[in-house]
Amino acid sequence: MNTNNTTIAEPVPGFGMRFKWQTNEWMLLFDEQMEYIRDDVVRAIADDRFVIYLSCPISPRGGGDSSTNVAIAKHTAHRIAEQWGNRVFVLNPASYQMESKEGRGLLDRHARMLKAEGALPDSFDLPKFARASYPTGGDYMRMWTDVLVTDDSPFVDRKRTQGVPQRQDKNCGGLFDAYYFLSASDVRAFFERRGAHDVSSGVEDYFASAYEMDQEFRWRYDNLVSNGRDWEGVRDDFVRYYTLRCGAFSSKGARDEWNIWVKLNERRRVSVEYGLGEEIIGFWDGDHVDPASAMMITASGYEVK
Repeated sequence: MNTNNTTIAEPVPGFGMRFKWQTNEWMLLFDEQMEYIRDDVVRAIADDRFVIYLSCPISPRGGGDSSTNVAIAKHTAHRIAEQWGNRVFVLNPASYQMESKEGRGLLDRHARMLKAEGALPDSFDLPKFARASYPTGGDYMRMWTDVLVTDDSPFVDRKRTQGVPQRQDKNCGGLFDAYYFLSASDVRAFFERRGAHDVSSGVEDYFASAYEMDQEFRWRYDNLVSNGRDWEGVRDDFVRYYTLRCGAFSSKGARDEWNIWVKLNERRRVSVEYGLGEEIIGFWDGDHVDPASAMMITASGYEVK
């Protein structure tokens, strides 16, 4: 279904999940970003590493802050890598989205390349375009669904070098070994990393420091107050969110990613080539998701029913 510059469709035909995304310049840019992400994953697999997808909140929904969410995701990815060793590659989505400096830099690189190829006009300016038409949750879920589900790569089956033929069952998430859903314990680890005795005081200290030292952070919260919000209410929303709510539980995108994970494992269980023993492992609160929960679809986030 097309409406002006948007469409509602399945990012991976036949997978059964639909999203609404923009068909303008963002689609071109995210197509390039998908290939870049997939190349990162394939390089990790070629280096004989296990690929873990970090499902985490990035948008400020519910009282959060995007830059803080990016920092928590980065800290968690580094902590997982340190704990689990160099055989693990953690794919952190925050590193590829507009909310992070890395993500903006990559998209700007893609824009320059597309302009050189004539796919975008020379006058295209990414920051100006983003101010007029920011990417939506559906834009991102189109990209991440494609990355997480499709597996048309010669590196999907690590056993093929041992004489086992490449798998024929497609779109079973074959590039990934595990999903790690960011939880409250990961958030606590971030805010207590500098010696705070409890998470709420760590959040309050972080807010005060970020407001003093980070010009963009200060501008965002001053802007909320100048638009009619009560200062104490804005600050309390931040503290409440990161003390109690932050994590995959409160993320629309993470809920869709949970459902992608469940659906991929449903496919694997009925596959002759995969089967029960090769489901994608899920982690919550640092431990395996229990088998019953791993089979449960949750409320949709950006998915269009």
